[in-house]
Amino acid sequence: MPKIRSDSLYAKLSPEQRDTLLEWLVIEAVSYEVARDRMTEFWGLDVSVGAVCGFFARHGFAWRMEQAKAKAADKATKLPKDFEAKKRAALAQREFEAAYQDLSIKETIALRQLEQDERILQLKERIEPEKLKVAQRRAKAAEETVKLHLRRIELLETSAKEAKDKLTAITASKGGLTPETLKQIEEAAALL
Repeated sequence: MPKIRSDSLYAKLSPEQRDTLLEWLVIEAVSYEVARDRMTEFWGLDVSVGAVCGFFARHGFAWRMEQAKAKAADKATKLPKDFEAKKRAALAQREFEAAYQDLSIKETIALRQLEQDERILQLKERIEPEKLKVAQRRAKAAEETVKLHLRRIELLETSAKEAKDKLTAITASKGGLTPETLKQIEEAAALL
């Protein structure tokens, strides 16, 4: 909720007065003029019709939602303890929806958007651990690949050293290039 201006109607009213004003506007469905007149009569507040209209536009929907949630929760608590959780949730949802039957199209769209946002958050909460597991598996696979490449490099270095040692031994011998020496050179080259 954005910061409330200190000179707004919301700031001038106590929580009980806000609830009463919203009950007049929502439940009794009085006009803004009648609500303004009642505020002057009961609370001694002299406000404009525009202030009442703005108050209702900013806070009416949220208040209706709070009332519907409270009514649904109250109904759910009155159910027997052994009542199945799914049936309890379904009844609470029906009660909540019944409280919103008289919503305007704009309010209905806003409510559906809130529900959709909540579902998206729930899905994200379920997906995040899965993403982490996938990332961990990928990191482990990459680590195994690196280990495999390091092992191959070690083997190649060992083979190269053996070949170098054989060639050094062959060139150090005094027999020159004999068929046996050529065969040893070929064997050393095969190690590479």
